[in-house]
Amino acid sequence: LKTFESLNWPKVLSNPSIPEALRLGTTEFLFEKLQRAYGLEKARSLCQVFLTPAPTTVRANRLKTTREELLAKCAGRFDAAPCQHSLEGIVFSKREALFSLPEFKEGLFEMQDEGSQLVAKLIKAENGQHILDYCSGSGGKTLAFAPAMQGKGQIYLHDVRPSALSQAKQRLKRAGIQNAQFLSPDHPKLPQLKGKMDWVLADVPCSGTGTLRRHPEMKGKIDQAFLDRIR
Repeated sequence: LKTFESLNWPKVLSNPSIPEALRLGTTEFLFEKLQRAYGLEKARSLCQVFLTPAPTTVRANRLKTTREELLAKCAGRFDAAPCQHSLEGIVFSKREALFSLPEFKEGLFEMQDEGSQLVAKLIKAENGQHILDYCSGSGGKTLAFAPAMQGKGQIYLHDVRPSALSQAKQRLKRAGIQNAQFLSPDHPKLPQLKGKMDWVLADVPCSGTGTLRRHPEMKGKIDQAFLDRIR
């Protein structure tokens, strides 16, 4: 630790004898992929962002409260502010133990990055519609668009991981969403849905790279075999 603290970091980061990917805290494979997709300068910028802490962001559950009411509950307890783009999002200035709050247990809010909130908003859900969240995971995006349906119509959540669907059931129950069904890959109802949906949300490929700021160890797991498998 003493040696680590005594390092001249500006000198290390500008040392050309150290591969640039390592200086940016990533792998050669991931850095090359980012360069190919975004160009060198954008790849460098993304790698630098990956080294910073992710914000703590929640989404107010409009079935039970509003963002304004939730912010009022936070006043005097947390340093929180409205998100810049999401109309239901709240961002905290530092990491907080939000899962232990009574407001979370009552389903007044869910942890969700602002980017995911905005993706869910692309689904212009209306009451009476039928919507398939085909790669639902634990149901984060369903939780965001479901309130617009006002409990009418039907939502179908599908994922290849039983554990993810089990988590989704718990989250939807806490949020007060009852018009949902959970379908495993071999569920007999799944083929019957073809051509009958008003919306299909397919969040693919689920690489998990959106969570690199929270799980930096994932950088070392991303290789060609990993990409081939998730495709």
